[in-house]
Amino acid sequence: MPDSTTAIALYAAALALGGLCLVFFVLAIKRTLARQQDVVSTMLERYDYRLAEFAQTLSDALNQTLPARITAAISGTPPTESASALESPDLDVTPQFQTFLDVMTSPHSMTTPPSKVGAGYQQAMGDYWNKYQQGNGGDLTDGLKGVDKAINDSLALVDGP
Repeated sequence: MPDSTTAIALYAAALALGGLCLVFFVLAIKRTLARQQDVVSTMLERYDYRLAEFAQTLSDALNQTLPARITAAISGTPPTESASALESPDLDVTPQFQTFLDVMTSPHSMTTPPSKVGAGYQQAMGDYWNKYQQGNGGDLTDGLKGVDKAINDSLALVDGP
C-alpha cells in the first residue's frame, strides 16, 4: 500500500486531470455550437434562395395564359409574361401547333359547362338523340321535354329534398 503522501499526490493529480478534461469538454462544446450556428445559417441562406426561386417559378407558371404554358411545355422555351402571349414574336410555333392555338383561343370554341350531375345531362340528350335519329324518338318536342325532365330529376337527386 502506497504511503499517504503518494496517495494524496495521486488524488490531486487525478483531480487536476479531471478538471482539465472538463475545461476541454466545455471548450469543445462551445466551439461545436458556434460552428453549428454557422452551418445552420449557411444552410438557411441556401434554402431561402432555393425556396424563393421555386416560388418565383411556380408563380410565373401559374400567371401565364394556358396557351402560353402549353406552348412552353411542348417547345421547352419559357413562356412570355404578357397578357398577349400568343402575339409575342418570341413565341416559336409550328404551323400544326398554330392551328391548335387558333382553335383554343377562338371565342367559338368552348367546352361544355360544368354540372352537378357531371356529364349526366349530355348522356340524357345523347341517348334521346340516338333514339330520334333511329326513328324511335317520337315527337321531337315531347322527346326534348322528356330529356329536360330527366335532367331536372337528376339535379333534384343531387340537391336532395
